[in-house]
Amino acid sequence: MNNAVHTPCQLLESLNDEQKAAALYSGGPQLIIAGAGSGKTRVLMVKAVLLCTRFSVDPQHILCITFTNKAADEMKKRLASFNVTVTAKTFHAAAMSILNAHGGYLGLKRPIGVYDEQDQLELVKSCMDELHYDKKSINPGSAAEWISRQKDELIEPDAEAVGTERIYHSIYRLYQDKLTASNALDFGDLIMKAVALLKQYPDLCRHYREKYTHLLVDEYQDTNTAQAVLLKLLAGEGKNLCVVGDPDQSIYGWRGANLNNILYFEQSFPDVKIFKLERNYRSTDIILNATNALIKTNRNRRDKTLWTDLKGIHNVISYRVGSDRVEARQVCDLIEQHMENGTPLSEMAVFYRVHSLSRMMEEVMLERAIPYTIVGGLPFYQRKEIKDILCYLRVIVNPDDLIAWKRVLGVPKRGIGEKSIIKINEFAAENVIPFSDALIQCGSVPGVTAKARQGIASVVELVNSFKDEFQSQSWSTALEALLDQLCYQDYVLQNDLPEKAETRLDNIEVFKDALSEYQKEHPDAALADYLENIALRSSIDDWDTASERVSLMSLHSAKGLEFNIVYLIGMEERMLPLIRDIENAEDIEEERRLCYVGMTRAREQLYLFSSNWRSGYGRDIFSKPSRFLMELDPQTLEIRDLAGDREYSQWNKSKGKQRFKRFVEDAVACDEQFADMIDEFAPGDRVYHYDLGSGVIMGGSGAGEKKKYIVLFDGESKPRVVFASYAGLSKMDD
Repeated sequence: MNNAVHTPCQLLESLNDEQKAAALYSGGPQLIIAGAGSGKTRVLMVKAVLLCTRFSVDPQHILCITFTNKAADEMKKRLASFNVTVTAKTFHAAAMSILNAHGGYLGLKRPIGVYDEQDQLELVKSCMDELHYDKKSINPGSAAEWISRQKDELIEPDAEAVGTERIYHSIYRLYQDKLTASNALDFGDLIMKAVALLKQYPDLCRHYREKYTHLLVDEYQDTNTAQAVLLKLLAGEGKNLCVVGDPDQSIYGWRGANLNNILYFEQSFPDVKIFKLERNYRSTDIILNATNALIKTNRNRRDKTLWTDLKGIHNVISYRVGSDRVEARQVCDLIEQHMENGTPLSEMAVFYRVHSLSRMMEEVMLERAIPYTIVGGLPFYQRKEIKDILCYLRVIVNPDDLIAWKRVLGVPKRGIGEKSIIKINEFAAENVIPFSDALIQCGSVPGVTAKARQGIASVVELVNSFKDEFQSQSWSTALEALLDQLCYQDYVLQNDLPEKAETRLDNIEVFKDALSEYQKEHPDAALADYLENIALRSSIDDWDTASERVSLMSLHSAKGLEFNIVYLIGMEERMLPLIRDIENAEDIEEERRLCYVGMTRAREQLYLFSSNWRSGYGRDIFSKPSRFLMELDPQTLEIRDLAGDREYSQWNKSKGKQRFKRFVEDAVACDEQFADMIDEFAPGDRVYHYDLGSGVIMGGSGAGEKKKYIVLFDGESKPRVVFASYAGLSKMDD
């Protein structure tokens, strides 16, 4: 598509007929079904420009809602080149702005704290301690996930619940009480509270409908029920509502996304007009023919067929290899070949279903000295040293922040034990006072040692003294002084190996620079605004697209990206699709959509890998090819069998498809060890440990107090044995 446009008219003329019709429509609510690579972001941008230039809409009355902060920033940047300044935010950021302005009606005070997933988990653990629930019987991570899903459906705690639900609801109820006491919200609350506010105060709802008369929403297929309700409240009858999405790219059902929002959009907005964008500007016709055949296997979708004028010269190549090490070596061979032919490393990516598959790739890339970066690993702002600093800033801004205080009290060590913190927390609950007030009164709390009282007094005094420091001088200067008083550098050097300590200290310098840069770019912002900005970021927002490295990432992280060459590894049954117990048709369809999303990131070449044997459980496990390979258009595939798998190699363009089909369908029953669960964890699950960071479950054994996990933590060459009773592990998103 032509990007060299300078006026709104030229911008409009750069669109194809389907795009143009969608951009110009102004007759009521509209749904744009936009296939992968069909230029949907461009259509939204043109629509916003035309609303302002052709239809004389004030830009201040336009609200663009995107899936990531990065997408919102890119939208604003593109529109700025046409002197159009609209409000562009994620759903959570839009809800936050509403609550910042009017949350007082619900009893919220500014600044409002925002709890991320780690904070949420720690708060759930605190609730379980207070309720005397056994963490061996009830997993805190599962409880935290359950609470999030309730909020996605706008479900409040239920005092009448029975059975396991009663336990979860009691945790949920106390969890909400503690959030309120901390003047904090989690991500589910942001939407839920905004919905409650607009429902309870119709005049306020009318105010926002008048403020934002035109709503443009991207990635609508990934919205949950609560977000759809919020949009309905803001849009009213939807006269000037435009949503863009693709049911075939809905891949977040496990996180609460409701595919029915886009499949049955007409039920919410009966007068909707539907547009389809089927011309693809990204991939070759060969890649599209392969993936069109794959996704048409799904039943829950809106029919469309992507097409392109881009003629491919390379078939999709499917490798069958003997082992995961051979797989990694073959991928690296191909990367080196493409490097020699002039393809930049930044234009190549390796995708996988679960993060554990990156380990072998990393080993071989290190051996070959191929630069790489892992996208979607532990986010920068979740690293221990950064989280420590953020928690200090949080209690300076919001002294009621319970979870931040708990971290601050223990870093650096001051002789304040967990038992003392529990006693103070119980004292606060009994006397119905904020945790910060209980800290000041710790001398009256039975069971708190003299050493702990002294440590608490010193940290409270330190925090209070720096409230003025961050207002009277630059944030970076105040932070430097704070870290000096904490002797934080000495703390890092004493508690980490030299190499890891150096990395942590380098990260702190990067954080200082980011803090300083934000204050320069936002001279009128308060420190609370910065903390809010950090809390609403996602890991993909911080990814450096210009980095000259091969990108390694999960299929979920690949959403919205594109590369010249894509290598998709681990295409085996029980890996892709990922099946851990009984098959569910809806889950298989989402796995197929996930595979489709990964494949449609490729512009020129697509390589698919499956392996006979894959290491896991401390041994090699036989794997059969993914059923999704069979569902691709065989006319677009070139099979390269490096494993001597005669049954697989006999499936080709001209014969053997039914034989291959039987071979793949047998995989549902293959090696039941692959489906074994260790509590709520399975080998390959990505987990987070409060002290050790993120890692991958390799296996486990035992029961009760002897139950243990084998975990390979990031940056370590050997796995650790972590006993379940002390594990403190929580499951991370794939």
